[in-house]
Amino acid sequence: MEFSSPTLNSTTARLVSSCCSPRPTASLRLISNRCFGEKKKAEETRATFIKAQEEAEQQRKLAEATYKVLVAEQQAKAREAEAVGEGRYIEITAQAKKAAYTAMAEAIGSHGVTTLEILKLVSDGKVQITPQVMVTGNGGANEALAGTILNNLVQQGQLPQAAPSAPTKGK
Repeated sequence: MEFSSPTLNSTTARLVSSCCSPRPTASLRLISNRCFGEKKKAEETRATFIKAQEEAEQQRKLAEATYKVLVAEQQAKAREAEAVGEGRYIEITAQAKKAAYTAMAEAIGSHGVTTLEILKLVSDGKVQITPQVMVTGNGGANEALAGTILNNLVQQGQLPQAAPSAPTKGK
């Protein structure tokens, strides 16, 4: 299909006829192929970028996990050192007490050391040598039993409340 118009020059006529022809011209195919190539290149670049982002994220996670392992290892070493130190402290303390008791036993005898340690426990309140309840009177075992029961209730905080007194008249 050819156009002939007095107002169109020959170049414009060729362009119009090439656009309107049923088959695309070589230049149109070339432009289309270039466009397809650019799209393909852009998609490949995009895929490469996404892959690089994912690898960077995985590297970050790997570094974080590695750091957590290092921290856990250092914490375990610190706990181990603390336990070793505590064990050494107990060992040194036990040896010092042994030496002190040996020296005391040589000075005052083993029975004297035993008596001294018992008196320490009594003075610290860890051993009770006096009764908590003292019952006097003629009741015998019944009064002693009642005193013991009342003492247990006092220690447990379970004493019954006293009945309220009746209001007095006139006030």
